[in-house]
Amino acid sequence: VGRGALLLRDLDNTWYLRGIHGLGDDVSSTVEALGALLDERGVTRTICFGNSAGGYAALLYGSLLGADAIHAFAAQTNMNKAFWDRNQLVASMQETTALWASVEPSEPGLDLRPTVAEAAVPVHLYYSTGVPKDLAHAQHLGELPNVTLHPRDGTEHGLARVMRDSGELREILVASIT
Repeated sequence: VGRGALLLRDLDNTWYLRGIHGLGDDVSSTVEALGALLDERGVTRTICFGNSAGGYAALLYGSLLGADAIHAFAAQTNMNKAFWDRNQLVASMQETTALWASVEPSEPGLDLRPTVAEAAVPVHLYYSTGVPKDLAHAQHLGELPNVTLHPRDGTEHGLARVMRDSGELREILVASIT
């Protein structure tokens, strides 16, 4: 009962802030639909995983759903343009510019720090120390008592893939579900 996996994707590339097609048009309606889906399936334990924008979604939705644990890899933790400017992060992706043009700077969810802190869900944040963007985002949540940072040497933003290839990701998945 309640076993399985639910894979989600943001086809609009808006860091899941505009919801998920088929579930909701915004964060609130998507959380409600996900909660109902988990209840309907009898899920008793929820573990969220994601890399980059998917890590942002794992942090956002996992916190709002009260997940049992979150594992985020090279995740953004604050999509507020002021955070990016203050940390001298380069927004090279066209979608980032589109996101900033489509949301209000004060919109809830842009900065995940208050959401993650309030939820108190155990968070494991994996990042490459040689990627300035990933380091800044990890440090943004690093002082929260429910967040454990897992720094990795290297310069790879696609950290989940690197960890998959080394076998580390499988070990984390297995340990999380057993």
